[in-house]
Amino acid sequence: MCRNYGSSFLVIGLVFSEILAMANTTPGIKFIENKNQWPAEVNFSARVPGGNMIFQSGKFQYYFLDEERMEELHHRSHNHNNESDGQSGPEIINGHAVEVNFIGSNKLAKPLPFGRSSEHYNYYIGNDPNHWASKAYAYEGFIYPSLYQDIDLKVYSIDQNIKYDFIVAPYADPSQIFLDYAGADKLILENGRLTVLTSLGEVIEQKPVAFQWIDGKKVPVSCEYFLEGNRLSFCFPSGYDPCYELTIDPLLIF
Repeated sequence: MCRNYGSSFLVIGLVFSEILAMANTTPGIKFIENKNQWPAEVNFSARVPGGNMIFQSGKFQYYFLDEERMEELHHRSHNHNNESDGQSGPEIINGHAVEVNFIGSNKLAKPLPFGRSSEHYNYYIGNDPNHWASKAYAYEGFIYPSLYQDIDLKVYSIDQNIKYDFIVAPYADPSQIFLDYAGADKLILENGRLTVLTSLGEVIEQKPVAFQWIDGKKVPVSCEYFLEGNRLSFCFPSGYDPCYELTIDPLLIF
């Protein structure tokens, strides 16, 4: 029988001008390195449909924002002449954070980025120069080596979707992998895929694909999610050959 395996919370605050800048750009997903513009525990951040995704060792965080409200405030900022009442209190934008913790993982794993972009980003936000950053590069992805014993985690993107691969070395134990979800309104496992519901949208984790390369051939491996409460793990109903490397390959759709 397939078995399964809590969580803490981190919310990354974004200055309104930065939120507007993100909301009005539509590039492919890029993973921007932390050069001190965010808390030290953050490794990378990526703009995803509906919000932002934060990457730390042993932790993902989705931070969704009310984009209709952001667009409304953006248009209002270009129409100052109509604001004659003299009242301009703080503007509120609804957000929803979901945190995914990799239970039992190596929190000291250091990401190894690949595919550095030619452009870079500068962050001069706020009055504290200690939190300014220059020449923060974007990357195509990164790898957390040995996130679990003999299991690496590779993160990258395809179009507007996030891919993350668990690369399981020969004879390593994939049952080490447990994902705990905190902050979601509801988790639904149906037709092999996981839907993470929030007040501002949903994240769909497509049915996982797994495979091995054996004698030069790509051999598919039957793989399924197993959900127990808020904790997710992977099952292999037909087994696989432990003598060869195994890749588990979920896809996130926002």
